[in-house]
Amino acid sequence: MTGPAVDSPSPWMSTLISGVRIFTFLSIVSVLISIAAAETFLGIAFLLWIPVGVEESRRQKRLAVFWPSYWWPIQLFVAASLISLFLSKDPLAGMTVVRKFPLYFLIFLVMRFFDWTWVKRTFFAVIFVGCAASFVGIGQFVKKWLHYRHTGNVFDNPFMLDRIHGFVGHWMTFSGQQVLVMSAVLAFLVLFPKQRTWLWILVTGIVATSITLSFTRSIWLATFVILGLVLIWFRSKIVLVIPAVIIVAVLLFPHAIYKRLASATQPPFAAGRLEMAIAGWHLWQQHPWFGVGPQRVEPEFIAYLHSQGEYHPPFYTGHLHDNFVQIAVERGIFALLAYLWLVVELIVRFWRGSRKTSNPVELRIACLAGLLGTSALFVAGFFEYNFVHSPVLILFLFFISAPYARIIGEPSVSRSGA
Repeated sequence: MTGPAVDSPSPWMSTLISGVRIFTFLSIVSVLISIAAAETFLGIAFLLWIPVGVEESRRQKRLAVFWPSYWWPIQLFVAASLISLFLSKDPLAGMTVVRKFPLYFLIFLVMRFFDWTWVKRTFFAVIFVGCAASFVGIGQFVKKWLHYRHTGNVFDNPFMLDRIHGFVGHWMTFSGQQVLVMSAVLAFLVLFPKQRTWLWILVTGIVATSITLSFTRSIWLATFVILGLVLIWFRSKIVLVIPAVIIVAVLLFPHAIYKRLASATQPPFAAGRLEMAIAGWHLWQQHPWFGVGPQRVEPEFIAYLHSQGEYHPPFYTGHLHDNFVQIAVERGIFALLAYLWLVVELIVRFWRGSRKTSNPVELRIACLAGLLGTSALFVAGFFEYNFVHSPVLILFLFFISAPYARIIGEPSVSRSGA
């Protein structure tokens, strides 16, 4: 976070600062609808910030910046990724990774320009748009289910190959975003002053329904984990609305849910994941320090399968469906250690911040949302590669930067409180 804002900014400077806030806000919220729009808004926020940064540097002689402790593992991850790219057989193919790095600038913008009013406003907007996406997803499920009953075509199956996706283009993106929305909802449900509790319960039920109907097993597990964290640490029985929704879904679609869960232990899923893990181990042993290079996992994995006499794998080979395996194989051991360092740092910091009763409730809410969001993506990452997926990453970056914004007053309480 930067130091105190420039005293008595000129009208044009105040306008620019307002513009930075507005377009940062739009970037975070619009990612639930369109990644192109989100990246465009973030780019505009950056351009508006440039003259603000220049002016503050001129008046202060230097631009004082406070970075949170988790910035160090992010830097290590970026450095390891760049070295991996440089050593790759095909650096040009991995340039898409470099284009994701500017997204991390969102952390600075939120810490520097957001106070609690803007943090709460953004959380509420994310929850509102997330609920709208949930309604769209529920409607998609009804339509797809009726269509599947009519055709019987396996490719029309809303439980497997044609799942709901809300406003975005893929069910994994949709479910990853929805579990972050659920993390925010639970944080407000548990810690927000007890007003309109019925509304928060309703919102929880809506988002839980869309997550259930997404039929994404890793997100199911992640949702149960964050629900368990809330029950254990805060003993809030009000969140039991989530299991209630799941029980209703099981009663409505018992065969589909059982089949979806059972498929995790059946071919081709189980065999494919095992084959990816074994291949990942062999590929990592060949390139342990900096991996095979960004965007090089698929061709190397296909080459490995060919060497084993398998030419037509019955599963998706674009990545290895596991954050740990994917990062280790693609970017090496240093990137993997940076990822683990980042997760541990976030969980420890946010756990302390959310549990410390002397902290302002606003800070505790932001910390709890960050804690639940980090935990959810970490758990889901055991079964899916979700760490650097831009539509989820932008939302995640807001969650982990919100506790470091100017929650109360000018100096951030999160320096000592989180």
